[in-house]
Parts: sequence; C-alpha cells; structure tokens
Amino acid sequence: MIALVECIKNQAVQLAEFAKMPEEQRRVRLADLAASVDRRLPAVDGAHDESSGKR
Repeated sequence: MIALVECIKNQAVQLAEFAKMPEEQRRVRLADLAASVDRRLPAVDGAHDESSGKR
C-alpha cells in the first residue's frame, strides 16, 4: 500500500513538472514517449523473438 501511495505521489510530481514546461518542450517529451512506445509494441505483440533473432 505504501509503495502504491509513493508511486501516485511520484506521478503527481511528474505531471506537475510537465504542466510547467513550455509548450514546445511538452511536445518534444510527448514525441519521445510515443517513439518509446512504438519501439516496445513489437516486443509486447511477440513480433520479436530474441531466442531466434527473428522479428
């Protein structure tokens, strides 16, 4: 329970920091986040099998 509360507090701090950023910096951060998700999706979908080296 304590870990969950700490996680929520951390997310609230990160959101507050994001809200204070200039618009252009927020756009860059969102673009970086979207690119990170795009890189991870194939792994989640099982498209990349590290044991066989296939994608």
